[in-house]
Amino acid sequence: MRVDDAPDAPLPGVVVRTDMFADATIWKKPGIYRNALVFTQACGRVSVVGKVVASGTYDTAWGLAMKPQPLTAKGPWYALSFGIASKPRLHKTRGGPTYSTAVVWYDAAGKEIAREPISLRSRLDERRRAVHLGRIPEAAARFAVNVGFDWPNLLKGDSVTLDSLDLRVLAQEPGAEWVKMPDFEAPRVRLVSASPFTDPAAELRVSVTARRPLDWSTLRVSVDGSDVTAKVRRDGNVVAYTPSAPWTPGLHRADVKIADPEAGGMFLAKKTFFRGEPPQGVPHVTLRDDGVTLVDGKPFFPVGIYGVMKREYNGFDFDRGLRELAAGGFNLVHSYTAGRTKEFLDAAHKYGLKTWTAEYSPGKEFVETLRHHPAPIAWYVGDDTAMHFTPSDIYDRVDAIKAIDPYRITVQADGMGSTEPVTNYRPFVKTTDGFLPEIYPVRGTNAPPDPQCVAKTIRDMERLRQDVAESGDGAPRTAWAIIQYFRGWTAWKRFPTRDELYAMSFAALAHGAHGITWYTYGGTVEPEKGKDNHGITDTPEIWCNMTNLATRIRSLSPALLERTPPQPPPAKILKGPAADALGYPSISLLVKRHAGFAYVITVNGTLEDITAELDLGMPGPEAEVLWENRRVPLAGGRLKDAFAPYAVHVYRIELKGASGS
Repeated sequence: MRVDDAPDAPLPGVVVRTDMFADATIWKKPGIYRNALVFTQACGRVSVVGKVVASGTYDTAWGLAMKPQPLTAKGPWYALSFGIASKPRLHKTRGGPTYSTAVVWYDAAGKEIAREPISLRSRLDERRRAVHLGRIPEAAARFAVNVGFDWPNLLKGDSVTLDSLDLRVLAQEPGAEWVKMPDFEAPRVRLVSASPFTDPAAELRVSVTARRPLDWSTLRVSVDGSDVTAKVRRDGNVVAYTPSAPWTPGLHRADVKIADPEAGGMFLAKKTFFRGEPPQGVPHVTLRDDGVTLVDGKPFFPVGIYGVMKREYNGFDFDRGLRELAAGGFNLVHSYTAGRTKEFLDAAHKYGLKTWTAEYSPGKEFVETLRHHPAPIAWYVGDDTAMHFTPSDIYDRVDAIKAIDPYRITVQADGMGSTEPVTNYRPFVKTTDGFLPEIYPVRGTNAPPDPQCVAKTIRDMERLRQDVAESGDGAPRTAWAIIQYFRGWTAWKRFPTRDELYAMSFAALAHGAHGITWYTYGGTVEPEKGKDNHGITDTPEIWCNMTNLATRIRSLSPALLERTPPQPPPAKILKGPAADALGYPSISLLVKRHAGFAYVITVNGTLEDITAELDLGMPGPEAEVLWENRRVPLAGGRLKDAFAPYAVHVYRIELKGASGS
């Protein structure tokens, strides 16, 4: 777990090594990618400063690795502390083995046994104290600390300084004051007056709230580029402005600035509002209290595909491509730039397909065309969100969209980052109605099957559910899992096998997905340009695997959309491992009821043969195993079956005397 902003006072525990940057002999030569940074280590500090370009995009990375040091004290916990200051403010850092921040543990023979990554966070131009808390492996005899990151890039004038690096061993888990999560919530600015609106004299009202007291003397408000601070009225945390002239039809913007109590400096929120009518003849999309998507009040289970494009497979024809996807079991489609065109949206609507359509900065095209089309059910406001944006950025996008189109939901996508104490999603939970976790665990060139791909899927879904449950506002959120079915780029050297694909997909459903999508349709392959887009259109076999799976899940949609009833106890393992590679139960289990039948989804998340007994408590002589042409006896409400590695079994049991769901 991580503590940030702890006071610079002695930490508990036994000192192993202190002021480590002051001893240059324990560090290896720093690594600076492209020689694009100036590195300095002196006076107990390390600093890196950008030196190449002042704006735009330029790839930088840096890393400083420690030589392994003796672990001179024993205990189950450790605290690593350091001071950090930076420009720009760091929200989250990333990097591979060479360019990253981590604590590395070694056994007595010098073999690496564990590596715990640390994501750096900072205030802007203000030193802060950071403390990283974690467990020490039992076999650890030596340790090392690496510092650095590959992202974000440091441009000319940017800098990062670290000091006072200190490692301590703790005899027991620290108290609550040392394990609180960092508070990085900036002030929240909301439009509270109506939008869309038609009254030309309507009052503009925005609320400004924060977790700490605000210095209202710093407030600055501009409307459509003109400073109106002197004309606003404040009632508590609500700021109001009455226009001196009628609002013109169309888009307007209010910029609200106020001192950020967490980051220092001025915080800026950009709030769009709209004089005009809301869209007509479009679906009204909401969320049920359990996260299920409702389209015009009716439950909808998304079965979607990413990145549809014109290519050889569909004869460079969206009409044909979308017709084939509809026939293949999909009901939701996405495209990048083309997804905003009338041609794509019309073809989707023609074949009964819904879309989730990119919308980052609503303008004339959104107002006049996109929001009036019946195909979109969700506006896609962020891709790899945490890598590129702050939560405030996403709030501004979402607020702008909903001020123009109040009828559709907003969604974003990102990798979960489930190995970190604070996931990529956690700071963004409250920004959008839905989240699409990017679950792409099959990497490298190792022969299949991957021993952890299903376990990692489960971990991502469970962390997502935890983030939503602990987000604090109680609003429903929908989760549409993105499951890997592609190869390409640099990390993903092969497609998942059919068994991996099925097991990951059904595991996502069993662990809380309210919809499912796959990445990707496939298209441009130009490795020399970084385009290596092999997807479900790559071969007839891959297409067949995908459409068969989509069709099966689509057929289960009526049951998946039912409210989840009380669940049976975990499967009893009669033969084989009780847990998967990451410690989750080896058999995932979800029971749904619909139209007089129970549907039982089960997945073996291991690469071992398993025999399991399910205590379902349901009457009936037998269970039909869907798509397998076999039946399994039910004895006293119990079902016993064998599971091959990564096997998926879906049972259908008639509930005698039951009616409806």
